[in-house]
Amino acid sequence: MNHHLRWAVGVVIVIGCMVPRHTVAAARNWSIAVCGPASDPRRLAVAEAVEFWNGELSALNAKLSLGPIADCDTVIPDDLLRRISDNVLNVGRGGGRLPREFEKLRGDVIIALSGADLISVGIPQASGRPGLVILRRADVEPLSLPNVARNVVAHELVADVWSPGPVSAGALSIPDQVLLPAHEGRA
Repeated sequence: MNHHLRWAVGVVIVIGCMVPRHTVAAARNWSIAVCGPASDPRRLAVAEAVEFWNGELSALNAKLSLGPIADCDTVIPDDLLRRISDNVLNVGRGGGRLPREFEKLRGDVIIALSGADLISVGIPQASGRPGLVILRRADVEPLSLPNVARNVVAHELVADVWSPGPVSAGALSIPDQVLLPAHEGRA
């Protein structure tokens, strides 16, 4: 078995152990809403990360897939996204409700494209609450570097949204290579 296939099998096994059984059976397709400016280049990174994980899940005949991806023209205020990011980093990703700004948004996973210089974070789904990924601004390093944005999205989806607790890339045995190949002129 080649190195990448072993890595993919390992990731899916870890995901299978982290996602509650009722979630896998009940939510075959997790819909994703991407909230932020329509012209934001991170939208492409989200699509690439979802395509990557769907390929990995499909190759292993998993009963979970991501998508469809819906555009959400709602822009969540950066000060709110910063408070959520800071709270996740300082307190953790525990239960509770998301702020009211998220109540009308539809999707199993909400991806908020922030214009702030914050730490990208993810919050798992919990008792009726959607999963949430907050992505930092894309015009400065590291997200402005080739391949970084889509790898951050891929990481946040597996390590934070699917996971009931903190999981580092090392714990998932991610190889030294990037998850997704870099493309000239894309970030």
